[in-house]
Amino acid sequence: TDSRVVVVSNGGVRAYEAAGREGRPEIAWTRSVGTPLGHGALSRDGVYYLPLMVGPNPREPRDAEVWAVDVATGAVRAKTT
Repeated sequence: TDSRVVVVSNGGVRAYEAAGREGRPEIAWTRSVGTPLGHGALSRDGVYYLPLMVGPNPREPRDAEVWAVDVATGAVRAKTT
């Protein structure tokens, strides 16, 4: 995960290999997500915790989740409200 850069946008998160072919960054993986709700946090074990709005009503707490995304693979390890 030391060579990856994670980019979060509205509706998606992706990781780039910092030094891809010919020294240019290339996409390692992409994942569709809800709307980001602030800043995520990277843990020491390579999991990025991303707060998201996954439902239609931003005022409903049940529509907010934190996703644990593995930076190496892009797999969602867990989701919690």
